[in-house]
Amino acid sequence: NKQQLLLGRDFLRYVNALSGGGYSGSEATIRALAGLPAATPGTQFGAAGQGRFEDWDYRNKAYSFFGTADFEITQGLVLTGGLNYTKDKKNVASNTRSTDVFSSIDLVRVGANIGLPASIPAGVVTPGILFPRINNCATVTGAPPASTANPSRSGTCNPFLGLQPLQFQPPFLNFPNAVESGKTRDDKLTYSVRLAWEATDNLNLYASYGTGFKATSWNISFDSRPFLSDFVAGSPAQGAPLTASPIRTAGLASANLTSGTRFAAPENATVMEIGLKAKWERVAFNLTAFKQSIKDFQGNSFIGTGFVLTNAGKQSTYGIEFDGSVRPVDGLQLTAAFTYLEPKYDSYPNSAFGDLSGQQPAGIPELSTTLGATYTQDLGGGNELILSGDYHYESQVQINDSPAFRPYKREVSDLNGSATLRLDNGLQLTLWGRNLTNARYITTVFPSVVQAGSVSGYPNQPRTYGVAAKFKF
Repeated sequence: NKQQLLLGRDFLRYVNALSGGGYSGSEATIRALAGLPAATPGTQFGAAGQGRFEDWDYRNKAYSFFGTADFEITQGLVLTGGLNYTKDKKNVASNTRSTDVFSSIDLVRVGANIGLPASIPAGVVTPGILFPRINNCATVTGAPPASTANPSRSGTCNPFLGLQPLQFQPPFLNFPNAVESGKTRDDKLTYSVRLAWEATDNLNLYASYGTGFKATSWNISFDSRPFLSDFVAGSPAQGAPLTASPIRTAGLASANLTSGTRFAAPENATVMEIGLKAKWERVAFNLTAFKQSIKDFQGNSFIGTGFVLTNAGKQSTYGIEFDGSVRPVDGLQLTAAFTYLEPKYDSYPNSAFGDLSGQQPAGIPELSTTLGATYTQDLGGGNELILSGDYHYESQVQINDSPAFRPYKREVSDLNGSATLRLDNGLQLTLWGRNLTNARYITTVFPSVVQAGSVSGYPNQPRTYGVAAKFKF
């Protein structure tokens, strides 16, 4: 699995506009303080072609042994039991590198080299300016004056730290290494029990209880980071407490390396369900009520520059589902489906967005509905005209799990339709349209890259229509 992300020709102009010229304007000073040689073509901060190059080797072997058995207690009453044993092995290796020169520099160390502290005091950055420029820190009474030894000293803050958001492609710690094996081994025995009663020839009632298992999920992307137990992020210039983590002890730490997750641990699910299935000549429907609980739920959160894979303590969902169809007259088929859900993070203290315990997961609507109709008209001679339409609705829901994005909601209302002429000679012509009312909504929102306080998002597909042709030999 290979992929790459490179800086384009307009990147430099873009970030200089964001930083008020501070990105390129401070390059010579930062290079000198970091002990780097002067820039040459292609090595300048933000030069086109710099970026990250990823190469992953992912191997997964899974074995599963399963079986079910039915026992008819009485006429029409059947008890079903099932067992499943799964063993899962994953070996993951990375060969990823970053050629982004600026992202490889420890700006805390750069400031420390001239006696500047490792933080920016509140209120130092001018409102409206995303990144502080050289020498824009507040001067305070008693601050050491600028001198030959400290040419950029102007107060009590490190002005370079405002450029840290632009270091989004830092050196990557490849694995396996002396601390991280790149291997996971999981196994689990799960089971299910189901009691079904055929009340009549047209009606079947059932109740079931089952357990489920999902093995470890690895983050095979540039967003993969060592666990906090293996690495404490920060610059060595900040002090001794950082030196105790295993990755530092093994000499594997690099500038701007951060902690996070390599993988999400296995999740375990339990599902309780009751329902009925009914079918007659022209009418059929299914009705189900269920409760699902997932311990160590594997959450995958998009944060703008990538995905963060974490485990929630527990996520549960109560739901009711109905789907049915009716054929009132020959040639006309009407369908309907309704789903009501009450999802909740029962416990999720360590999400990518802080403690989400008690919150509703984003993107899961409370109510969703799909209504459809299909009419088939026999034109004679084996030719048919088929008219169909469907309407899909999802109630308003939060788009992103982040508390900062709770004001952003999504409500879906889509109408689609098609007309198909099917000829006896195998030719089929279709005129179709999607989102015929041109409903507009945002499908997802996330923090804009390197622009604190800004939000980006993707809209849904606009009204779309077209013609399709098929021929069956």
